[in-house]
Amino acid sequence: KKALKLMQKYGNGKNVTNTLQTNGILLNEDMSRELVELGCRGVFGRGTVALGVSVEGLGKTHDDTVKVPGSFEKILANLHRLVEAKKRAKKRYPLLALKCVMTNENAGELEELYGIAEEMELDIFNPITHYRIPSTDRFDMSANLKNTMVEPVNGFNTALLKEQLEKITGAAKNSTVQLRLTPPGISMHDVIDVYRNRLDL
Repeated sequence: KKALKLMQKYGNGKNVTNTLQTNGILLNEDMSRELVELGCRGVFGRGTVALGVSVEGLGKTHDDTVKVPGSFEKILANLHRLVEAKKRAKKRYPLLALKCVMTNENAGELEELYGIAEEMELDIFNPITHYRIPSTDRFDMSANLKNTMVEPVNGFNTALLKEQLEKITGAAKNSTVQLRLTPPGISMHDVIDVYRNRLDL
């Protein structure tokens, strides 16, 4: 919240836009209303263009991963609160996204997660690919950016992942919920090759 206020204060009248991501645990009524109020008037306007809420999978998968029982249901309740706040404000932005990193634990849950995004009338479903992330040494801030590779994906059920991606790709053709893979521009086939360790991003 402080960062957003600073951006608005020192933007020098420019149309500074931003996107936000949260785990959704602290999205209470007041915060949901404030986040919606920060939504920009248009994609090139000042304010928040998109707000992503991340999960690790469906209920048990998510709760087991974060080791907080009941957290998945709490996130969905908070996300519903955010959706309702946006409806009351009659605003197009921020676009609301449900996000998850594709793992062996949730590979078979993507279709259901997409269904949740539809039921909640979200704008975007965003499966994120396991890939290299640019980073710098936190103890040497002068260090050049380097690629830090997460461990290779071993024993991944790529057949199941392919099946799930095909299903949600098909569903997205007739849905108001956009399917956006990360990194942007990656194809479904490239995603599969990443998980087969045939493609390095």
